[in-house]
Amino acid sequence: MIGVQVAASCFLLILGGQLARSVQARFAPDVRFDYRNLIVIDLQLHAQNVAAPVTRQSVDDVEAQLRQVPGIANVAATLSPPFSGRAFIDARPGFPRISYNRVEPTYFSVMDLPLVRGRLFDSSEQDVVVLSEAAARQLWNGEDPLGKMLEMPGFSSDSIDIGRSHVSGTERRRVIGIVKDSGSTVSMIAEGYMPLKDGDLPRTLLLARVQGNVAEAASAARKAASLSGLHPSTWLVETALEQSTARQRFVAQIVGSLGGAATLLAVLGIFGVIAFTVAQRTRELGVRIALGARPHHVLGALLSEYAAALLAGAIAGTALAAAVGRPLQNQIFGLQALDPIAYIVALAVFGTVSLVAVLIPARHALQIDPASALRWE
Repeated sequence: MIGVQVAASCFLLILGGQLARSVQARFAPDVRFDYRNLIVIDLQLHAQNVAAPVTRQSVDDVEAQLRQVPGIANVAATLSPPFSGRAFIDARPGFPRISYNRVEPTYFSVMDLPLVRGRLFDSSEQDVVVLSEAAARQLWNGEDPLGKMLEMPGFSSDSIDIGRSHVSGTERRRVIGIVKDSGSTVSMIAEGYMPLKDGDLPRTLLLARVQGNVAEAASAARKAASLSGLHPSTWLVETALEQSTARQRFVAQIVGSLGGAATLLAVLGIFGVIAFTVAQRTRELGVRIALGARPHHVLGALLSEYAAALLAGAIAGTALAAAVGRPLQNQIFGLQALDPIAYIVALAVFGTVSLVAVLIPARHALQIDPASALRWE
């Protein structure tokens, strides 16, 4: 009975740990840049029906004003600020999912994305693209991507909501550089960067890096941008991240609670069975103590007697978890059939609970009077 209970409990402990870690891998944002010191300024230029040169001048003027604001280190224009939900997504069949963004050359320094290979583009270039390391790896599988031509959808800036980008034909761009992954789209880290066009400016937002108090800098940036007759709005990138991952965190909490409940049931099951069987031997323990057995002899005998059942149950539960985990690995994102951390944690919890389940009732039995134990029914 102990062996069966231990096997079932070990199986639940390991599988619960694997599921919890898979949910964490699925929903935890893999952010690789310092988002806590970034703010976004939306100039609301799309609400103004002005010519492209005027829009360009407005953006340049606001950027110059923002660079004079105390605490703002650098500014860059972009169509898709981090965690904004605005992105050009290349989701063609047979191609990796890549999030493309149109940015000014200063975007990489504002985001603190170091150049790994090649070079960055300047404001005069158009038919070029800079890729993240993940995008280059997925597209060419270890080959040198520099100088290669990338055929990609011709995205329109009329609609940049994720999943609803307007696509018009295809365009070819030459890969000129590779930068570090940013993880700024939460669910995918493969990214590409294209030079910002004048036609993109009405929907442009500004991204600023702050040195100091971020909230105060956001307020000052909004006032500075308003000097040009605009009505901007600002927000913190950290706030945008929290909002974009709120649903994922809720799902992770639910799954984590279910895994915790399964773990608790497994723990109670192991403890209850072992503690009950030890308590049933109170009379036997009293006889041993009356005959002169020392406490450590009694504890050693109990542990050695249950060791075989505990070991056999642990091996059976571990084998069952490995067998069930293999088919689940292909069905659940992020689940690893042989996740060493899940196995180590589960077996550590199992060993601790088993030891406590033996020691508590045994300690209670050792403290009672031998005569009372002999009379115990």
